[in-house]
Amino acid sequence: MRLRRAGIAAVASVLLALLLWSLTPTAAPEPLVDPRVAPLLKAVEEPVEAPAAPGDIASYEPMVWREVVCPLTVEIRGRESDLRVVMFDGRGAGELTSVAAELRRENIRFSAPTADGAGLVKLYGYEQAPLIWWTEDDGLVACTFSRDPAPKELVTVRMTVELPEGATFDEIRVMACGSHLMGGWEEVREARFEPGQCEITACRRRKFLSACNDPIILDLTLGDPVELALQVPDYAPAGLDVTLMFHDDGVEIGAVQVGSTADTAGLEVGDVILAIDGASAAEMDYGQRRTALVGPRGSPVQLEVRGADGKHFDVEVERDFID
Repeated sequence: MRLRRAGIAAVASVLLALLLWSLTPTAAPEPLVDPRVAPLLKAVEEPVEAPAAPGDIASYEPMVWREVVCPLTVEIRGRESDLRVVMFDGRGAGELTSVAAELRRENIRFSAPTADGAGLVKLYGYEQAPLIWWTEDDGLVACTFSRDPAPKELVTVRMTVELPEGATFDEIRVMACGSHLMGGWEEVREARFEPGQCEITACRRRKFLSACNDPIILDLTLGDPVELALQVPDYAPAGLDVTLMFHDDGVEIGAVQVGSTADTAGLEVGDVILAIDGASAAEMDYGQRRTALVGPRGSPVQLEVRGADGKHFDVEVERDFID
């Protein structure tokens, strides 16, 4: 009798245990992660704040540069200049470098200074997106995003352009928040930008010369679209009727149109313009030098010149239309 009761109790215990087990939620299976990928994911998700000490670098394996091509999981519309990859090494030793990357159709391409690694990709209009790359057994590099880039909230700016008499839409160039907007100004142009301070400038291009209005500074905040009417300069650019060659220290004159204001002022082939209206030409880039020489017809420009004979002199030249 006692044995029968013990057997019944044992069976009841087993049935109770099975019942409780069936009611317990099953834990989600751990995703299978390639052992080579796991430390790379950790480097992205939990990067070390400071790089390894210089004394530890000698123990590292040499960096091996790899061309990485990673398929994009989202459609990117924006400025390629805002595309960056901040890289980490495979052991999470901290940030290594930030490099430029480029978009080619549906791919992002960059050169990585490690055979295996992880990084954060900064895409225009999206939050930073983590990706990882590793070298397969066949020597090819594989790359994937560990999670899809999340879009940011952007501010819509609607722009119209008022053209001066005689100007055409093809002459109009607008620089908005670091982006070039060209052509197609017959209708309202709509663009989206990240919140923050934004500078917008309207320019009119005549041949290879441009004239621009003073920039409009906007403080973009999330909310309703910004409506903006732009006025283009009613201005036909004029400059010096000379051929220019750009060097590190200045602008060399390669040819002078006979009878031009530059010829009348005494400029000759081989002269080098060192300063324009008091600003050093050596400290200007290519576009700044051209812009500094351009102005309304009849306006003067002050030049500091090193003559072909090596002597320095100052001269004032009247701007005129360039044929």
